[in-house]
Amino acid sequence: MKEIEFVLSHCEIRDKDTDPKFLVYLEEKNGSKKVKLKFPPGDFIYLATIILTRRLEAFEGFVEFITKIIPSYIPNIQSKEENNLFDLIMSKLEARIVKCIMTDVINDTLQSKIVLQKIGQAEEINIPCSFPQGILYAFKSKAPIYFTEEALQKGQRPPDKGKGSDDLKERIKNIKPEEFGKFPQD
Repeated sequence: MKEIEFVLSHCEIRDKDTDPKFLVYLEEKNGSKKVKLKFPPGDFIYLATIILTRRLEAFEGFVEFITKIIPSYIPNIQSKEENNLFDLIMSKLEARIVKCIMTDVINDTLQSKIVLQKIGQAEEINIPCSFPQGILYAFKSKAPIYFTEEALQKGQRPPDKGKGSDDLKERIKNIKPEEFGKFPQD
């Protein structure tokens, strides 16, 4: 099964006032394929926080500046990360995330897994997870994100609006009141 590496392109929030949609865009690392994923709000905000923190840390002197201006800022971030269950498990296992793979689309749901490797060993451990969690952990760990060709193909297919929906419409039209049974009348 061929895996294609993707990188984060950008994030956006659409329909902010009516029905907000939290979208994350990935693009093929060395190609032209693009993927748009809808994230749950909490996972989207967490990903945006990681991205913002990384970009701000790239500026020389950022951490020193923040610790002088807002002394409690950095310790609060560190304590939240130290209490993260996943981080704790990874440190106890002495493992690292090697990659995240979007493997398939089943019942309109993107299937994914993260691949762990114990430090100093070649054996890999595959752990199924939701796609937002996989992408978050991969991004946090600076691990690559892959899609299988099968997942890309199934994910691009338009929803089937064929015979099944026509059959349902026809059946609803032909329902007779007596099919619902007798109801008590006042």
